[in-house]
Amino acid sequence: MREMAPPTGLAKHGGTNQEAEAKLQMLLFTNEKTHGFVEKGNLGEVARHRNNLQALIKEVDVFKLRVEQTMFETGKSAEDVGSWGSSIEEPIAEADEEVSRLGKWLAETNEEIEH
Repeated sequence: MREMAPPTGLAKHGGTNQEAEAKLQMLLFTNEKTHGFVEKGNLGEVARHRNNLQALIKEVDVFKLRVEQTMFETGKSAEDVGSWGSSIEEPIAEADEEVSRLGKWLAETNEEIEH
């Protein structure tokens, strides 16, 4: 699993560095389990996994925005904030791709079942 470090030196506003790390690690952990759910082929499990992944993406994205705001409040430059935000956006984008892939898999599998 890839390690993503949260920003350092931030005031406690909307969460801690540990909370940022935990949210990001949970997203990465859940995203890595995707292939196993698809291999099993259980529609219910895949649908739940997709929903869980979507919820985690939203949670991490909302937290990212709160941390970016805190960074600005503590005097960080737009460049620093953007750099940190980019490091969080990459795993979000990867998880978004998996959500799309799962949606396609669910649609195709449901279509096969109907025919």
